[in-house]
Amino acid sequence: MIVQKEMDTHGMKSFRELERLGNVSNGTISQRMKDMLPPTINIIHAIARGLDLPCGIVEEWSKGRRPVQNVAMEQRMIHMFRQLPPDKQRDILIQVHALANSDEDLETQPT
Repeated sequence: MIVQKEMDTHGMKSFRELERLGNVSNGTISQRMKDMLPPTINIIHAIARGLDLPCGIVEEWSKGRRPVQNVAMEQRMIHMFRQLPPDKQRDILIQVHALANSDEDLETQPT
């Protein structure tokens, strides 16, 4: 179960904790999991909030698809980036641009 593995990664020991962090009542997530019912959109959002993940990742899980690791990592990074204040976002973009250009410079230098 992908959600359970993510809960373990976040140090969560129970669905109750996920439900609390996801801001839904006790049993909302655990009962659907127990009954093996597909999650509603509200539950997808609650799981995403509780695990601090983009909804798109949790939605893919709900469809039985596991996002490719790099795609999941990119979505997490974008999600974290969007949480930053604008000045921090600008600083990161400057660094990424500098790194991209330094790689380009290395490729054009004679060996």
